[in-house]
Amino acid sequence: MPRYRSIILQIHLILLVGFGVLQKAHAVSVTAESNIISVETRAFGAGGETSPIIVDTRITYAEWATSANLVPPDDGPTAMPHHDGVTNLNKFAFNMDASKPDSHSMTAEGSSGWPIGEVVSQDGNSVLCLISVRRRDSVGLNYKALFSRDSATWIEVTTPVEVTPLSPAWERVRYQVPVGVAPSNRWLGKMEVGYQSRRPPVITAP
Repeated sequence: MPRYRSIILQIHLILLVGFGVLQKAHAVSVTAESNIISVETRAFGAGGETSPIIVDTRITYAEWATSANLVPPDDGPTAMPHHDGVTNLNKFAFNMDASKPDSHSMTAEGSSGWPIGEVVSQDGNSVLCLISVRRRDSVGLNYKALFSRDSATWIEVTTPVEVTPLSPAWERVRYQVPVGVAPSNRWLGKMEVGYQSRRPPVITAP
């Protein structure tokens, strides 16, 4: 089993719901991710037979940093070359501009920016929604939507209630939890993004 040095950065979007007030903050912590690779086929051999091979066709953070013309020491995941409060990894994960200061939050129908939260009413009850863009073409990224009532115990919501494809590279996702009727009910939501720094090796199937 190959070992990978992992660089993990998580972006927490904390949404405080209480008395109709929604606030947000950002923090840092740690997570991990399994390797996921895609499958293609190709012809080979004297007889022209075909065999499945497993290849990774997604973009890594390092490849994105190169395409964004980031150079040392400003090319690292935790670097903040434009001093705008947004690290390079955040911009990679949330489709933000690495060439200039960019700290905007996305809109409910947007395609880039910090994740946002909103409270909506469903059948007379309040529902906390967490809305984010998510890469479809990346390797090494792991997005998690977590919700809590006390900031100590977090529950992961693994399935978004809505997934909207935006392009071959991006989609918009919406997660939600019911938060009840009383305005004193306090709920928090956060989006965590983990990053593994190396691409898994290419594996040829038997």
